Amino acid sequence: MKWINAQCLANGLELIIENQRSIVGEVVYDLRFLAMGQKMFVKHVVNSGLLTSGEIKAIQDKMNAIDIPDIQWQLGVRKQSYEMLVFKRFDRWKAEGWEYNGEPDCVLFG
Repeated sequence: MKWINAQCLANGLELIIENQRSIVGEVVYDLRFLAMGQKMFVKHVVNSGLLTSGEIKAIQDKMNAIDIPDIQWQLGVRKQSYEMLVFKRFDRWKAEGWEYNGEPDCVLFG
C-alpha cells in the first residue's frame, strides 16, 4: 500500500480506493495473497480497500479449502528460482564467549 500511495501522490491523484486500484491495475492478480496466512491477510489486506468484497470472499474461501474454479489469483508459489551464494567470512576464530569454526555461510539472492 505504501508504494501504491506513493504512486498516487507522484501522479497527483487523491489517496482514494479508486485511484489506488487504478494504479495497481491487473497486477493485483499477481500479488500472492494465497501465500499469506489468514490472520495476515485480514490484518493487512481486507481493510485496505484494495480488493472488492467479492475478491476478498473468493480468496478467503480458497484459503479455507473451498474450491473456487474461476479465482484469478494463483497459488502462493514462487515463479523463479534463487541462487545460493556460499562463502566463508574468515578462517577459524575464537574469542571470549564466541567461536567460529570456519564453516561456510549461505545467502539466497532473488
